[in-house]
Amino acid sequence: MLKTLHPIEPTEAVDAVHALLDDLPGAEIHAVHYDQHLAVEHVADAVVRIAHGNVQRTIIVEVNTDGAPRFVRQAVYRLDSLLARLRLADAARGCPFPIAMLVCRYLAPDSRVIGRDHGVAYLDLMGNARLAFDSVYIERAARRSRVGVLRSTGR
Repeated sequence: MLKTLHPIEPTEAVDAVHALLDDLPGAEIHAVHYDQHLAVEHVADAVVRIAHGNVQRTIIVEVNTDGAPRFVRQAVYRLDSLLARLRLADAARGCPFPIAMLVCRYLAPDSRVIGRDHGVAYLDLMGNARLAFDSVYIERAARRSRVGVLRSTGR
């Protein structure tokens, strides 16, 4: 019997982002904003403003309950559309481009490939992560399997 996936709270997702950035020397979180209206028809679950070295960056966090490829593909397309709008506005102001990050409880291997291919950072609560910007490159693969985590014994 499959267990029901519980939604991830945006605060839980930001805590996971914070833990990932703890391993990055010189990175500091300056501000976190929840439920930010960023563009027409898009409200980000969280916006995390960080500094790494002398550069300020913005991470737009999108939380998905299900990390199956079809749901990840939908989220990535939404993020691609949002980033295209933001890049047009930011280019005029000379701001660094924002980083889109998808956070799920678990991301299937195919879902991680989708994120990577679209340039979307990802993080799941099982330990899989990818974040690349400027001179930063973090990629992690967890050793646990989804089946062992999400299936109950039925007893």
